Amino acid sequence: MGAGVDVGVLPIIGQSGRLDWGVRPYLPGMNGGIVGTVFYDTVRNELDPRYAAVEPFAPGIPNLTVNLYATVNDAFGRPMTDTTPGPNWGAYLRGPLLNTTTTETYIRPTGCIVRNVDGEPVDFPALPADPTGRDCLEGPLTGVQFSTEFATLDGNYGFTEILTHPVTGLALPAPMPIPPGQYLVEVVVPDDPVFGRPLYQVTREEDVNVFDGDTFTPQIPPEPCAGPLHVVDVAGVGSYGPDAVYNPAFAEAGGSIYEGQLRPLCDMRLVTVRERRSVAPAFTFFTPVPIPGRWKGYIIDDFIYFHNLFGIFI
Repeated sequence: MGAGVDVGVLPIIGQSGRLDWGVRPYLPGMNGGIVGTVFYDTVRNELDPRYAAVEPFAPGIPNLTVNLYATVNDAFGRPMTDTTPGPNWGAYLRGPLLNTTTTETYIRPTGCIVRNVDGEPVDFPALPADPTGRDCLEGPLTGVQFSTEFATLDGNYGFTEILTHPVTGLALPAPMPIPPGQYLVEVVVPDDPVFGRPLYQVTREEDVNVFDGDTFTPQIPPEPCAGPLHVVDVAGVGSYGPDAVYNPAFAEAGGSIYEGQLRPLCDMRLVTVRERRSVAPAFTFFTPVPIPGRWKGYIIDDFIYFHNLFGIFI
């Protein structure tokens, strides 16, 4: 019981499991806050980064700082942008820092209890008598397991409370549930300690690397990008400048439809929290050279296992 969105599952080939999952509406006057994910954007297909769709295989990025800010509004209550020339030109003005968090890191499930068909714990010499705090075994004997608590997942983050007053910036006497309204959510990219350059690049209009596929426009558009303005400039398309992005395959395909236009970066988003709802802004970042990955698995040969178990070798 509680508030959560992810449950860890240990699947075993040839075995099944059942998880009963229930949700209930938020009570009047309550909301689910801001919960989202920072993704590593391997496949970049969308011409407008605001509508970047996350592929099922896209991993999350852990250990990134995410900040929650109040907006700075004009006399009509509309969020204002920075008009001062400089690196933040065109970005939405950030008010007081209301909260900060770090994107989650995956944690292996622990405490899996091996049970028989009647649901009773199995007393077997190879298994720990008390699995508390121990990593779950990945083997057929363990069976399908579900985590007993909500799981952490790479890249996830969430804000359900604010720690400072959204107008004065003074510390509140106690954390306060995040009230409905508009906020700015920003992902902070750290610098590489060796080269001194950002570890990740936020996905821009110039970074498309897949040039076909379905076009989908959601009925409710994603949260607006609220970062600084930049001129879309793909090297090899029209008259381009010295800071043009080198993306020859994209240039050969015609380049961006926003070539030469001022567009906001998506490392910050303008988010609206509404009563009895939650909002889930996603962020997409990548590196010029793809990060290597590794698939983990194991092979089960039931026939050999069965014969070895009874001392029959073939």
